[in-house]
Amino acid sequence: MQWLQLILALSILVMIHELGHFFFARLFKTRVEKFYMFFNPKFSLVRAKKINGKWQVKFFAPNVPDATVAVLDATGEPKKNDKGIPLTRPMTEDELAALPEDDWRRYPDNTEWGLGWVPFGGYCAIAGMVDETRAATDLPSEPQPWEFRSKNVWQRLCIIIGGITVNFVAALLIFGLVLFHRGKDTMPLSQVHTGLYY
Repeated sequence: MQWLQLILALSILVMIHELGHFFFARLFKTRVEKFYMFFNPKFSLVRAKKINGKWQVKFFAPNVPDATVAVLDATGEPKKNDKGIPLTRPMTEDELAALPEDDWRRYPDNTEWGLGWVPFGGYCAIAGMVDETRAATDLPSEPQPWEFRSKNVWQRLCIIIGGITVNFVAALLIFGLVLFHRGKDTMPLSQVHTGLYY
C-alpha cells in the first residue's frame, strides 16, 4: 500500500510539473504533440485526442507514429545523419490531407492525451524541443513557427521553467492549506521574554 501511495504522490507532482510546461507552451502557441501520465513504450492504456470537436478515445492501443516522412536523396534513398539514423521531415499539408479521416496524424495541432503502462513519471512532448529523448540532429527540416526552437529566448525560458514554477506555487498552496486546516496559534515559551500571564 505504501508503494502505491508513493507512486500516486510522485505521479501527482509529475502531472503538475508537466502541466506547467504545457500551459506555457500553449500560451506561446507552441504545439504540444503528446501529454502522458506514465510512460508508454509500444502501446498505451488509454489514448485520447480531440478531432473535429469530438473526443476520440482508444484503450490498449499501439502508439501512433509521428507525422513525418523520410528525407530522400537524389537517388530516392533515405538520407541519414552522422549516427546512421534516417532523417525525417514534417508532412506537408497535402500529405496530411491525404491521410484517412480517422488517422490521428492528420491533426497535429491537437494534443494527444494518454495514460501509459509504466507507472513512473510522465512527459509533455513539445514540438521542436531538444531534450533527453532527441538531439538537434533528430529534428526535421527548418524550424517551424509552431515549434519550441522558433520562439524567442524569453518564451523558451518560460516554457522550460514553467514546470518548476508550477511545482513551487503548488507547494506553497499545499502547505498553506495544511497550515490553515491543522495549524495552531501558539508561541513557544522561549519567545516569551516578559513572562507568562494568565
